[in-house]
Amino acid sequence: MHNLSEILNDITNSVPVDVVVTPPPFTELQNPVACLTLTYPLLFRAIRYRQRIETLIYAYYVGLIFTHSTPAQRRALQNLITKHYYLTSIKVYDVFSMCGEPAQIYQTNTLKFGDLRQLKTEEMGQLIEDLHSLVELGF
Repeated sequence: MHNLSEILNDITNSVPVDVVVTPPPFTELQNPVACLTLTYPLLFRAIRYRQRIETLIYAYYVGLIFTHSTPAQRRALQNLITKHYYLTSIKVYDVFSMCGEPAQIYQTNTLKFGDLRQLKTEEMGQLIEDLHSLVELGF
């Protein structure tokens, strides 16, 4: 799936309604390096076993760690993760944080980690803009 409208439709899907979200493997009290050290292997495992939802969830948590870190912490964290996983996890976080919480990941049917990785900067900007408009309308 690489069509922007298909990605947007999948992200804004509303079925199933009740989901149990996998909690982050870290606490807010832990430092970002410890958080990433716990989460990054889980992301790899989910990718290795082709667990689409778990891959997106752990990518979301990796993106959360980076987004809530200081610039100095971010630089240190980038030494622990490949650029590919760093950039894509930020994209996953940016998209699903627009939806309010990671529970929306469970509503998707076909979206994969690689689908967001393949989006160019302009496409990602358009996706975020479209999501923002839908969120304002109360999707």
